[in-house]
Amino acid sequence: MNSPDTPGSCVTTMRAVVAERFGSPSTLAVRPVALPRLAEGHVRVRVRAVSLNPADWHGVVGRPFIARPSLGLRSPKRLVPGTDIAGTVDEIGPGVTSFAPGDEVFGFVSGGGCAEYASVPEATLAPKPAAVSFDAAACAGVAAFTALQAVRDVARLDAGKHVLVNGATGGVGHFAVQIAKSMGGEVTAVCSTAHVDAARSLGADHVIDYSTIDFTTGSTRYDAILDSPGNRSLRDCRRVLEPDGVYGLIGGSKAPVLGPIPRLVAARLLGLVSSQRFALVFGRETPQDLDVLRAMLDDGSIRPMVSRTMSLDEVPSALVEIGHGHTLGKLVAHP
Repeated sequence: MNSPDTPGSCVTTMRAVVAERFGSPSTLAVRPVALPRLAEGHVRVRVRAVSLNPADWHGVVGRPFIARPSLGLRSPKRLVPGTDIAGTVDEIGPGVTSFAPGDEVFGFVSGGGCAEYASVPEATLAPKPAAVSFDAAACAGVAAFTALQAVRDVARLDAGKHVLVNGATGGVGHFAVQIAKSMGGEVTAVCSTAHVDAARSLGADHVIDYSTIDFTTGSTRYDAILDSPGNRSLRDCRRVLEPDGVYGLIGGSKAPVLGPIPRLVAARLLGLVSSQRFALVFGRETPQDLDVLRAMLDDGSIRPMVSRTMSLDEVPSALVEIGHGHTLGKLVAHP
């Protein structure tokens, strides 16, 4: 039998993090499961790194309840969590033309990333830049897609415009700061005392420690506010937005029933009576933007901040931590 790390290995099982029922991530099991089958147009990847996201937490706990049709009605739709991976091509399925066994790749998959192997559609993979580590490449997934689309498509940032990123050292926020700077924006980062130095290292022009300064009470007005924690009222945020500014609420909410819906409804109503724009930002992982992020990784426009790496066995406790919030940058597991 070949080694599991040899392309074309004849192993039939692998270790994976398994979510059999909704509940605390601490109840997740790490156990052997069948190796994923190769469908037409798919690539089997030996996963070297998988980055964890709040979306993985939502998928495991099954909240908010309004999202159950997509998360799973009675049990998790994704048996194995994890969407953002980097690794080595193990085997290619029928019809695959872009990759060969041994190629180093990164990309996204609809669940199954927290495992030793993952079956991934060819279109959702890209060659990993040679100078970029597997850990860094795995981070350029849903958080980076969300940040890119928030800055480019929602804020519509042009050179010289001033954007405030609330939650600037989190998974999405640390990418948003860097992408906004790469587009010529002036960036104010809002973070905790412990993360002020990290925010400065990302290139932020101004850093606000939220424990000492409330950004909504200052005299500075912003062309855009990108808000990850959503911990300030829309009324307060409006006060420091330019008259034609845009407010983007990033991601979902941990509210157990309706999630971000009440805040979204309030934002829509405000948009009817104001020249300011309000939007809810959910990242869409697309092959086109995967190519954009690959180029940004390659030229150094984005440098993923990995605060901790771990084994698969530590993923349950890491997801508990993500559920509490305040994680610096990204957490990465090594299957």
